[in-house]
Amino acid sequence: MADIATTSQRREILDWYHLKENLHKVGGSNKRLQDVETSLWRGNIDSAIAAFADWDNPQVTGV
Repeated sequence: MADIATTSQRREILDWYHLKENLHKVGGSNKRLQDVETSLWRGNIDSAIAAFADWDNPQVTGV
């Protein structure tokens, strides 16, 4: 994907299956993951990101 265009020129879309798969790779408590999944399903992206605000994990860096 990186060779197709610059970051500002492309939009990457993650389907629900892969979004959940990547979410669970982050780890953490099942409650946190379930809360984030629920937020994402409802379209509450800011809430999902905020759930990891205090999470110091390389998998989450940049969120």
